Amino acid sequence: MSLPDPNPAASRWGATILAILTDGTAEERRAILEFLACHGRLSEEEARACLPRIQNLVFHPEAEIRYFARKAVQRLLEEYKELGSEALADSGELAMGGALPSREVLLRKIRLGSRYVVFEALERLTESGDPTLFMPLVEFLEQETDLYKISYLVRRLSRIPDPRVPDILAKYLDHQDFRVVANALEGLAEVSTPHLQERFAALAASPDHRVRAAAIRALLRYDRARARAALEGMLRSDSVAFQEAGMHVLRRAIAPDLEPLLDLAVNSRFPSIRLGALEISRQGGRKSARPTDVPGGPPPTEAQRERGLLTSFGLTILLMTLSTYVSHGMLLNIYLGGASLFVLMHRRHEATFARAVASAAFIACLVWGDVRYLPALGLLAIWLPLTGTRERPWRTRLAAWMFAALAVGLTHLFRDENLHTLDLVWAMITPTRQPDAALEGILVQVVRFRWILFAVIAVGVTLLLKLDRWFPIEAQPQTARRRLLIAFLAALLVLLALLIVQRVGMKMLLSMHGMGTPTLILKHFGD
Repeated sequence: MSLPDPNPAASRWGATILAILTDGTAEERRAILEFLACHGRLSEEEARACLPRIQNLVFHPEAEIRYFARKAVQRLLEEYKELGSEALADSGELAMGGALPSREVLLRKIRLGSRYVVFEALERLTESGDPTLFMPLVEFLEQETDLYKISYLVRRLSRIPDPRVPDILAKYLDHQDFRVVANALEGLAEVSTPHLQERFAALAASPDHRVRAAAIRALLRYDRARARAALEGMLRSDSVAFQEAGMHVLRRAIAPDLEPLLDLAVNSRFPSIRLGALEISRQGGRKSARPTDVPGGPPPTEAQRERGLLTSFGLTILLMTLSTYVSHGMLLNIYLGGASLFVLMHRRHEATFARAVASAAFIACLVWGDVRYLPALGLLAIWLPLTGTRERPWRTRLAAWMFAALAVGLTHLFRDENLHTLDLVWAMITPTRQPDAALEGILVQVVRFRWILFAVIAVGVTLLLKLDRWFPIEAQPQTARRRLLIAFLAALLVLLALLIVQRVGMKMLLSMHGMGTPTLILKHFGD
């Protein structure tokens, strides 16, 4: 005698979903798949029963059903990871009613003679993103002789998430048919292939307009200067085909460094090119109001921004270190020389030149100003703002910003009246008015501690920014986030310990010399 189901409502819900996935109309399947992909929850047994049916629908003729089926499969496998190993076995099972599953039907269709049937089957297979399709599709590619079918597949093979895809597509860069080469380049533009950039550069001079345009689009990802020069050559060509292909690339990859090429297109002798350039401009191709619109070249890269920030940190630490070893005049000369060199290094681009000039002003505040350490946030705002595109490493940047802000707050929190008085005395020193030997020694220690403290802040910011690149790990994203949090807390604890030691040490030192209050400190200053 079987036990009654403890949750009959849940069982009926799972059976209803399974029935709709098996025998429902296209609209019913789309609705239930959207619900499962976005909101619905299934028990492990229900998920195990429904997963093969949902996998079959990944190859459904309707695009919306394929889309929500992929999302639902991804969600179920994330929720029940143990089903992942069963998913591959399920893909070979017989589908509902004893018929072959959709995957196998489509794999048989690509062997048929009709191009239109094959194109539809290849579209649905590659759109599924199923990694197990890599070998069947490669075998088809190697055995097929119809150039139309070959060129169609090499354009879409990059949809399959397999690390061997770039090597397969690279073989077709030497194909005798330009259509195949162009489609292989378009497929390679969708995956990471930095080792092929020299091949892209060579093909950017191809006599075929489609090959040249596809090669430029792929090259833009790795060497924008050479890609821009090749694109400019296409737009200067006397052939309308080359100019049309160049406009296609420009329309898809418009960016501040490519906007000057619109002027070439606007002045083209072909009306279609001129209209295309005006259309790009109307759609927001030109963004002259943006500060990154640099007439002298492309906007600064992430590496250039970090290099500018670290150079600013280094110059500040050097000046703060030398402030107790050289005269004020000598320190000013060193600052002027270093700041001038720093600004001249960034003179070629308007945006980076402005950043360099503003950084030099902030550095002067750090060395001689009263609001110490606060300009460190200004340096971050100039070189590495929090706002940006998704490609920027926003998590490490956010950690660096939070550390710098907390560091500035802690330094001001640990300042007391005695330290403010010592700063006042240091600013009032003149050749005719000098502190006594005891007070002078304490002042030197205070000034030296400033550059040590700023160096710790700068090193902490740099470590947080570079952590993932200096010490890469092959692990889950959660591990990288956990490590970043640990590094953030460790840097904060080091800074806090340094401030506590300095506070306690300074208090003891002042007491030993009879300068425990601001009034007593001023008594040791000259008349």
